[in-house]
Amino acid sequence: MNVIRIALVLAFWIPFGITAYMAFATLEQIDMPSTNDKAMHLLAFGYLTGAFALAYSRWSSWRRTAALMFAYAALIEAVQAFIPYRSFSVFDLAAGGLGIALALSGLALINKAIERLKRRVKTP
Repeated sequence: MNVIRIALVLAFWIPFGITAYMAFATLEQIDMPSTNDKAMHLLAFGYLTGAFALAYSRWSSWRRTAALMFAYAALIEAVQAFIPYRSFSVFDLAAGGLGIALALSGLALINKAIERLKRRVKTP
């Protein structure tokens, strides 16, 4: 595994661990400033999706990436339903889903732009 690949894998797994901790910790343990909860879900799942897609690009298609990230979002919400100081929220799940969709759409646009540039460089 080369250095860039290791960096990409760590860029996914370290934030993944942080988000998992934050998903189940009490609000006192997290000690975050007051923020928009839905925006945090959107940003977190957007980042995780992009990082996963880059780290595992050889293995994962966009469909697989979307399915895995949405399954993770749903698992977090399902577990939170059984934690006394947390609750299930379909809106949190929707915000996560939107973050996933935006990240994959952004990556698709970037890939198309790269392909266009490659074609321009190849043809004089």
